[in-house]
Amino acid sequence: MIEEGKQIKTNVYIRKNNTKEIRKIEMNLYGFDSDTCPETWIWEEGNYSCDCNREIFFERAAGFEVEEVECSHFKYSIKLEDPKTGNIFYNEFDEEI
Repeated sequence: MIEEGKQIKTNVYIRKNNTKEIRKIEMNLYGFDSDTCPETWIWEEGNYSCDCNREIFFERAAGFEVEEVECSHFKYSIKLEDPKTGNIFYNEFDEEI
């Protein structure tokens, strides 16, 4: 059982939608409402739902830092995966990776 507020290791796949390029980063995400998956609200409606943050994560996954980003929506999609089981916590992709 995951304690409330405990971090959960998660594979985050970020797709740049116009090119379909996908990059993966590992993140520790907080689990608040479940003992089996991280909180997804931040990706659905919170700060990580904005393309400005998603672009930063996408570039960092390739070892790059960006200095200026533009706020928008729908340029990037994400998929959250349990690295141990392969179970999908959250998915915005319209096809499998």
